[in-house]
Amino acid sequence: MAKLDEQQPPVSKQGRKPATDGPKSDLRGRDLIYIDTDDDVTSIVGRIKQSSEVVVALVPPKRIGVLQSVVNLRLLQRAAKVAKKRLAIVTTDPSLVNLASGLGIPVAKNINAQAKVPDMVDEEEISDVIDGNDIAVSDIPRSRREASEDKEISAAVAAIETDDRIKNDLDADGVPDDEEEKPKKPVKKKNKVPNINSLRNKLLIGGGIAVVLIGLLVWALIFAPQATITIQAKTSPLEISRTLTLIPSSDKDVAGGRLSPVVKQKKTNESVEFEATGSREVGENAAGTVAFCYDEQPYSGQTGDENAITLDAGTRLYANGVQFTIDSAIKVKGGQDEAGECTTYYRVKVTAVNIGEEGNIAKNTTMSVSGYSGLEAVAYDDFTGGSKETVKVVQQSDVDAAVAKLRERGDSDAARDELKGQMSDSTIVIDSSFNTSQGEVKVSPAVGESPAENGKATASLEITYTLVGVDRDDLGEVLDEQLKSETDGKNQKAYNNGLNEVKFSGFTTVDNGYSVVINTNGHVGPIINEDDVRKQAVGKKSEEIRALLMETDGVNDVSVNMSPFWVSKAPAENKIKVNFEINE
Repeated sequence: MAKLDEQQPPVSKQGRKPATDGPKSDLRGRDLIYIDTDDDVTSIVGRIKQSSEVVVALVPPKRIGVLQSVVNLRLLQRAAKVAKKRLAIVTTDPSLVNLASGLGIPVAKNINAQAKVPDMVDEEEISDVIDGNDIAVSDIPRSRREASEDKEISAAVAAIETDDRIKNDLDADGVPDDEEEKPKKPVKKKNKVPNINSLRNKLLIGGGIAVVLIGLLVWALIFAPQATITIQAKTSPLEISRTLTLIPSSDKDVAGGRLSPVVKQKKTNESVEFEATGSREVGENAAGTVAFCYDEQPYSGQTGDENAITLDAGTRLYANGVQFTIDSAIKVKGGQDEAGECTTYYRVKVTAVNIGEEGNIAKNTTMSVSGYSGLEAVAYDDFTGGSKETVKVVQQSDVDAAVAKLRERGDSDAARDELKGQMSDSTIVIDSSFNTSQGEVKVSPAVGESPAENGKATASLEITYTLVGVDRDDLGEVLDEQLKSETDGKNQKAYNNGLNEVKFSGFTTVDNGYSVVINTNGHVGPIINEDDVRKQAVGKKSEEIRALLMETDGVNDVSVNMSPFWVSKAPAENKIKVNFEINE
């Protein structure tokens, strides 16, 4: 039955839609009447009479409603018989099938099935409520039940037919027989129990609408009204100039002009590779052993030590134009044989003074000793190890050129823009504070040293960019304090502290911070109390407010704007805003 209920069209309480308004049966000659849960038996009888088909099939909803009573079924069966029509029911509900079976009314399982008188459905108990008494239909004897029902049905049918005769509506079409048929008016239900859920929903919806309307009314009359009074006052400029001390992380001293600045820094490491253009000779010193002989004959009785020669370390020797030095001190004693030859040779290590292969002298090469003409010296063995070559080295001019290139690489404009971008909207930037500082230049290899095999050297430099600013609110407090001190006792009020026109100059670095001079023009004028203006404006129209304020000394013009559009008088004080414009 769920499928049939989903197909059943809604039926209004005042008038019923024709059966053809709902899903139609494929079986010809049968009219479908869809029954609503709150339909009564009288309205169903009328629709049976109005049907143009011989066979009329009733399609009940899930909740059987009026069809759950056997009396109502008898009444509908009798009304169909009087109207010369055959009654059928489309349902699968077991209770309704059993009632129809007991009354011999054909039942169809769906709107397209052929109706037939069903067999009783097996149920433990099928109850029918008749006039408030819980009596099972099956418990009433057939003859007594039919007799009682026939009485009630006959009385109900007679009442219906009597009503049709009174209304001159023998064809039961809802229109008197002597009048033209007019569109049927909705049938007003009588004695119907009100739908509590529907009533509750209507009350809730109505209450919600009322609350919204009240809220809109309160908003429109209390919260929405606003008024803005703009006073154009005659003012004069007042020059402000003072020095500020900006100490990072310091406490603010407005009267003393000390503020904590906003400092932004950026560090970059720049490096450049350059060619070493200097040159230097490098190599090894030749070395070998020298044998000394002193040919002086000792005197009689002398041991030879008396005429010995002591040569200190570093004593110079010469051979083939090459200069050598003694590595360590040596004592050479005199003595010779009968042939006048040296009898003893004294050996010592010597090294060439200069690098180069020139110091590689051959064995037995004669050498002279500086300052000793009678002292013989010969190369005891071949001198070796001397070498020399010319290599490139870094010189100071190379470094100076590289540093110049490094400084050119630093992009000051880009760095300044980047630091400005790091400042918040609440900070006023001091453009003159921008500074570029450079660290120590590092060169590898160092001056005088040879670079790597490719002959390239590297210079690097750290560059630090710094930009300073001040907090807008802090600077505004300083300007307000300055204006206050300038206007005290002069019956004047500051209308503009000149914050948006501040100029900075003389930015310098001091101990632990910075110093800067600020210059601007504030604007002062007559004292106009805003609270008094609000109090005077409450409840007055725009022209009244303007006329009242124009009488104040120092006021050039007044404009009043009220909103929303329906507001004609100034609202409460807390809804009135007072603005001042400067007329220089």
